[in-house]
Amino acid sequence: MSVLLDLGWRPDDLAVHIPEGSPPQRPARVMQQERGAWHVNDGTDELLARGHSRPLATTPVTGDWVLISGDEKSSCYVEAVLPRRTTLSRAEAGRRTAEQVIAANVDIVAICAAADDVNH
Repeated sequence: MSVLLDLGWRPDDLAVHIPEGSPPQRPARVMQQERGAWHVNDGTDELLARGHSRPLATTPVTGDWVLISGDEKSSCYVEAVLPRRTTLSRAEAGRRTAEQVIAANVDIVAICAAADDVNH
């Protein structure tokens, strides 16, 4: 549990409700996202987790807390995304105006910009 605390887990996150009859699940933090897969850390290991064939209510992003089942040997799956405390988002690329969440549960953001004049 201490490693999860180091990753940002808060004691109030322990009140997670896991539906009865569900496979054994444990919390993990999304460390990196790929197309259809997420590198998650459950406090013991960093695993490659995939989504189930059924869609998740919320697509996980880097920084999310998720519930996972299984392990890398027998397939690790993201079962649910836990409620987000904060999000860093932008408008989706193109003509759509939907929100695209880039990261979740972020406490500090640093924005860097070039100091030179690009209009010369």
